Amino acid sequence: MITVVDCFQATKCLLMVLRRRLLLNGVVNTMQDKLKDAEMFFEAAVTFEPQSILAWTMFGSLFCMMPLLVKLLVVSK
Repeated sequence: MITVVDCFQATKCLLMVLRRRLLLNGVVNTMQDKLKDAEMFFEAAVTFEPQSILAWTMFGSLFCMMPLLVKLLVVSK
């Protein structure tokens, strides 16, 4: 028989995995220059866990990188 504590622990583990996947998807999309997709994943991460310093830092760094990436794309054409 599954107890409430077991269900809580399983849910807690799943939520931690979800947060990591959102951040990792954001990083991968940033590396592939899919900035709109990266923004969506980072925004989902900070919405899902607003007190996460890591999620906010990664989300903010995306916006710091955007002007630089746009300049690099324009210069390389």
